Amino acid sequence: MYSEASIDTLIKRIGWSDVLSSGLPIVIDSDLKESESGRTFESFHPLVNLENVFQSVSEKIMEEEKFNTFLKELAKNNVLSVLNKIMNQNEDYIDSFDYTQTIVTKKHLFDEAIGYSVACQMVELFLSTNRKNFIERNAKDSVMRLKIDLEGAKNERGHKIAYGLKDHLRFSINNATDIIFPKRPVVDSKPVW
Repeated sequence: MYSEASIDTLIKRIGWSDVLSSGLPIVIDSDLKESESGRTFESFHPLVNLENVFQSVSEKIMEEEKFNTFLKELAKNNVLSVLNKIMNQNEDYIDSFDYTQTIVTKKHLFDEAIGYSVACQMVELFLSTNRKNFIERNAKDSVMRLKIDLEGAKNERGHKIAYGLKDHLRFSINNATDIIFPKRPVVDSKPVW
C-alpha cells in the first residue's frame, strides 16, 4: 500500500518541455511543465513532445482544458502502472505494509520507468492515431522505424541487436525492483558431513 501523496510525488518528477511546443494553439498548464528531477518526457524519446502528442490525439480532446486533463491522466496512469509493476507484482510486496516512505525516499528510482512508460505509450499513440494530417502521414511513412524504436531489433538468428523503449522500460523496472526488494541469497545444498 502507498499513499496518494507518494503518487503525487512521482507525478511531479518528470515534466513536459515547452521548447518545441511554441506552435501549439493552446496553453499548457504550468504544473505539467514542472520537473523535480530536471528530466522531461522528451529525454526518453525525441518524438515524445507536446507538438507531436497534440497532433496525434483524438480531435475530441484538442481543446485546452481537455488536452491538459489528458496529459495529467497520462502521467498519473503511467505512475500507477509503474508502481504496480515494481511494487504490487513483486513477490515480496506486503499489502498491509505502507511503502510511502520508501517511495518518497527512493523516488529517483522510478524516473526511468515512468519516462519510458510514457514514451512507449506515446509512440504507440503515434502508430495508431486516426488523425489525418501532415505529421501523421510522416509517422505512417516511418512505421517500421517507430516499431524498431518501440520493440528493438533482432538479427536473423533471433539475437537482440538493438534495444527498444519497451526493453529500456523492463530494465528500469527490474533495476528499481532489485533495489527496493533486494533478493536474499539462498543456499540450497545437502550437508557435506
